[in-house]
Amino acid sequence: MNTIDNNEFMILNSIIYKIHTNPDFAAMRKELLEQLKMIIDFDSAEFHLSRGDGSISLDSGISYNSNASLDYSKAYEHIDYSQGILGTGSSMVYRETDLMPDEKKSAN
Repeated sequence: MNTIDNNEFMILNSIIYKIHTNPDFAAMRKELLEQLKMIIDFDSAEFHLSRGDGSISLDSGISYNSNASLDYSKAYEHIDYSQGILGTGSSMVYRETDLMPDEKKSAN
């Protein structure tokens, strides 16, 4: 079982503080991705927002070490089995394995 050591706890504490104190939302999202790199190993990341117009579309992308010219929400739209969740506008807990039938998982 993995546990959070003191250094990781300090980084998380710093991230939470910066989220709540940075008035520039775009800068806060960029800094969040940079800080998360210290505790989660990844090569690139993107942080998008829902358009807020009722459509199932993403907007205002912020990227970390990523090809920002490619609109991933459009490029992978045809295989996104969780699209309906984005458009609900409500918080929910779900098991990812319940979103797609087993037959469709093996086909992808």
